[in-house]
Amino acid sequence: MDTLAHGVIGGLFFSRSGVLATRHPIDRPFWKDWTFWTAVGFGTIPDLSSFGLHFVGMLTSGELWEMLRHMVSGDVMAAAPAADTLPGYITWNYRVMHSLVIALAAGVLIRLFWKKGFLPYLAWPVHILCDIPVHSKSYFATRFLWPLSDWSFDGWSFGRNLWILAGYWAVILLALAWRIRCGKQTKHSLSRSAASERP
Repeated sequence: MDTLAHGVIGGLFFSRSGVLATRHPIDRPFWKDWTFWTAVGFGTIPDLSSFGLHFVGMLTSGELWEMLRHMVSGDVMAAAPAADTLPGYITWNYRVMHSLVIALAAGVLIRLFWKKGFLPYLAWPVHILCDIPVHSKSYFATRFLWPLSDWSFDGWSFGRNLWILAGYWAVILLALAWRIRCGKQTKHSLSRSAASERP
């Protein structure tokens, strides 16, 4: 799954201003909600810690635009650099940050020492769960049991199957539209009840 989608899923589902606000409204917009930005961070950190610096290099060299051109044609992997040509820290960080074992251990610590951060933290293990079926063994398979096991599921690469990319973005956009619609209704009903309480 692409990094932007992970960030949107984090903010949308694991913040107080996301879908949770449809049942428990908050008095501020999402961009002023710290849980939104923290959830976006937890949702994207597994990829950014692995590919972030390399991504900046691709952006400046033009490789990224080549990948995007291939993505539009349905095969982003055609322009992806071979895994064995990437710096070793990328593979290491990818294994560490895409391990449910590591993420769940971190979750225990967060729950014990930073309870308010637990909801946004959930974007991290969900990131891993979302990646398992959409990464094939041919390129950065998600070894979610590492360091206990190197086993990975041989999924359907979202980089080679445009329908996967379109499918999960359709679900994300539907959830976002539903959240916006519910947010408008909640805001309208709150303003009506506030007006009726005035003397």
